[in-house]
Amino acid sequence: MPANNSILRSYGAVPYSHMKPPKTMDRLDTWKILVVDDEPEVHHLTEIVLEEFQFEGRGLALLAAYSGEEAKEMVRSHPDIALILLDVVMETDEAGLDVVRYVRESLKNHIVQIVLRTGQAGQAPHQEIISQYEINDYHSKVELTAARMITIVTASLRAYRLSLALLKLNDALREELDERKRAQAEIHRLTQFQESVIDSADIWLHVMTETGQMALWNKAAMTISGYMKAEVADEGALWRKIFRHDGHLPDQESVWAEFSSHDHELFDREVPVLCKNGEVRAIIWNSRRLYDHSGDPMGMIFLGRDVTEQKMLERQFRQAQKMEAVGRMAGGIAHDFNNLLTVIRGYCELSLIRLNEQNSLYLKLKQIDRAAEKGENLTRKLLSFSRNHVVTPSVIPLNKLIREMAEMIGRLVPKNIELVTRPADAEVFILADPGQMEQVIMNLVINAMDAMKEGGRLCMETFSITINEEAGVHGNGLAPGEYASLSISDTGVGMDEKTLDRLFEPFFTTKEKGKGTGLGLSTVYGIVKQVNGAIKVTSEPFKGARFDLYFPRIDIRRKIDEQF
Repeated sequence: MPANNSILRSYGAVPYSHMKPPKTMDRLDTWKILVVDDEPEVHHLTEIVLEEFQFEGRGLALLAAYSGEEAKEMVRSHPDIALILLDVVMETDEAGLDVVRYVRESLKNHIVQIVLRTGQAGQAPHQEIISQYEINDYHSKVELTAARMITIVTASLRAYRLSLALLKLNDALREELDERKRAQAEIHRLTQFQESVIDSADIWLHVMTETGQMALWNKAAMTISGYMKAEVADEGALWRKIFRHDGHLPDQESVWAEFSSHDHELFDREVPVLCKNGEVRAIIWNSRRLYDHSGDPMGMIFLGRDVTEQKMLERQFRQAQKMEAVGRMAGGIAHDFNNLLTVIRGYCELSLIRLNEQNSLYLKLKQIDRAAEKGENLTRKLLSFSRNHVVTPSVIPLNKLIREMAEMIGRLVPKNIELVTRPADAEVFILADPGQMEQVIMNLVINAMDAMKEGGRLCMETFSITINEEAGVHGNGLAPGEYASLSISDTGVGMDEKTLDRLFEPFFTTKEKGKGTGLGLSTVYGIVKQVNGAIKVTSEPFKGARFDLYFPRIDIRRKIDEQF
């Protein structure tokens, strides 16, 4: 292409053979300008025009490319180029636009200024192309004077500097935003970790602000109390619902005074709570006041350990120890007393043989013998309680047993009492003495009828149950395994805690004088324990009573397989 343009006319044409390659600079204190043109004269004249040019105290570093491919390589090697003076037509008609597309699309460089130059009229790209590829300016080489060149370079460098500053600012803001997002993500992660740790604890944990608002309410607090955080979040809601005074609970004002004393840390204070379902749970509390860096109070933290099951186990253990001691004593007394009764009855029989039935002394001796016989029955009950009585165990189908007992008991039950039987879906088998099991059921049924003078419902049911490691509380200390349960419940007057504590003691009775020996339930206790079973009693005043008897379950099919 001939170098026929204003720059050549202004400075004079330089023979092509005498032109030198343009000077290039690659220093940090210069602005990099890439001149892309296939005419060496254009490079030379551009260098002459911009030789002494400076912008904001910095000179220029002119880079030269004579084709589109050289231009692409130069842009890749120098990403800090501020301005590209680009010929439109070089080795091909689209070479210049190919460089523009490469810079904007492939390299994603949107801050370098691109000024198109052409030596032929009608080569200007369409306006859509200029907008799409962010071409900053377009000029004809014919109209491009030295002064205009300097103006274009000045404006382009000013635009580049502004774009670069905005890019750096955006990068800084983006980096700060990313850092904040990372920090928030880390805070969120740590918060989730802390919440997970707090909710994984079996200890009741809640934190209250100085104004009485609930700041923290962990999963254990929700599980034990039955209340969600929102239900106790308002000021005073916790004390109105959970620590309210209800006869058997301490007065909430005294509790709050003890909890909220400023310079006081509360350790191992047992205060029961009233759960949402109406159950009262025994909780051992520790509390501490929280202070900020200035020493001002911020709120209080409460830690509660649920000891309800622990206390129940301790009570059962004490009861078992007491019953064991009573059993040994009863067994010893019964054994010695039985020896005395044997002597009495023996002499009675010898005397009766020698006397005529019409003799008045005969009748008196007969009464003595009958009284001694009743004494022997009492000693048998005591021996059953102490587990010293010899029994003959056999496999008993519980469903069949309660059906047979229901037929017999049905004739004894008053009309105002409804007798209900609920056998298990599949027959369950236990190993026990049939006579003793009938005695157990009769004793429990008689007690249930006595508790329902005004009528009610008596229910006998059987079912299978599996006691696992975690069911020690429910299983009353039974070893893990398969058990058959016989339950007898009533809707009678129920029992209080004091009565429950002494329920199985020999000669303890709540009946009127002369209407009970107090050996019925102690006998039941002895029979059940003798076959390695357990008893669970649940009762409240005016809410009836339920006796759950657990026996080791026999797999009858396996028994048959073992025999054959």
